[in-house]
Amino acid sequence: MYRKLLKYPFVVLAVPLFLPADTNPKVTETAHYVPAIVLDVEEQAAQSNYVGDSPSDAPLQPEVHVYNVSVHLECGTYIGQLQSAFDYLPAILTSNRRVEVRLQKHSMQIRVPGEEEYRLSIVRRPHGSQKCKRR
Repeated sequence: MYRKLLKYPFVVLAVPLFLPADTNPKVTETAHYVPAIVLDVEEQAAQSNYVGDSPSDAPLQPEVHVYNVSVHLECGTYIGQLQSAFDYLPAILTSNRRVEVRLQKHSMQIRVPGEEEYRLSIVRRPHGSQKCKRR
């Protein structure tokens, strides 16, 4: 039987490509989404650090739009920062909107089932004993 397989090495090499991947991957601590409500969304103004005489001599500022998004979970209020190259705020990031949030160490993902998922960097988190428990 092995001699027959050695005659067709491309079949032996191609078979692992069609085998299923690990069907039971390890679930990370932060793999669970928790319900939350978007409290507030504010656009943060870009600040210039130029202090010269003529504004025309100032270096060009990158066109980045930054939004601070306040999200209330059962364990406290988190503030995340969304940076976008476009002057566009996703529709799911509106006040009093129910969303699902997955917390990680320095970021959080916000999603509404059936819509896109957005990653925000965490700017502020609850203090003290109100920190969310990772499941």
